[in-house]
Amino acid sequence: MLPMCAEANNNYDVGVCRRASCTYHRRHTRAAIQEEPMALPSFEEMRHRAYRLLEQAEDELRSDWAPGTGPNEKQTEAASQAREHIHQAQAALDRARDRR
Repeated sequence: MLPMCAEANNNYDVGVCRRASCTYHRRHTRAAIQEEPMALPSFEEMRHRAYRLLEQAEDELRSDWAPGTGPNEKQTEAASQAREHIHQAQAALDRARDRR
């Protein structure tokens, strides 16, 4: 993980300092980029991460609703379709694994 200045730590959306004059950020990120080349994940690692994210998305769609805020008929249908697409994506990831 790259060290960051206080502004970068507080800038959650991008995680970088937006000040061009921030020598702390500029110095440490350049050093990290030059010294530590990023290792790319294997296909199996990416497939596993994607599968896990799909499972998390499906869990969210099955979440309980606060009283009085439950989905209406159209929202229920859309959530059902989204879960079906998740299952199709998981099946595609399984097929990709099996074709190695």
